Amino acid sequence: MYFIDQEHKGNYEWMMERMKLISNQDVQFESTVYIGAIPDIFRKLDKFKMKPSDSPLWQLTEWDEEKGEHKFTHPALTGSTRRMCEFAVSLFNGYPVGLDEVLGSVTSEKFRKSLVQAFKIRAQIK
Repeated sequence: MYFIDQEHKGNYEWMMERMKLISNQDVQFESTVYIGAIPDIFRKLDKFKMKPSDSPLWQLTEWDEEKGEHKFTHPALTGSTRRMCEFAVSLFNGYPVGLDEVLGSVTSEKFRKSLVQAFKIRAQIK
């Protein structure tokens, strides 16, 4: 499995344990945990608010009453990390996301490889 670095791998293992997940047990959830473990995203999460029942990435959103949907609004998210979170939540529950917007915003090779790995987790591709 691809990890950006050892910190990413350690965050992933910690979150999998915290969420009481085993690899390939719940691939929708695991794919969002994988993206949430990326250091640039993980540092923005409140570790005490993580619970096994839902994606930790919801912490970075607010509900938009007008549009009737969650929006990633955390002020420390960059264009790339915001799009990565949207992609992860799309893999989790079908949150609408435009791949052209994701691929246009995520220009770092390590982040693009992470998107592919999250997709592989969700699609159960080894």
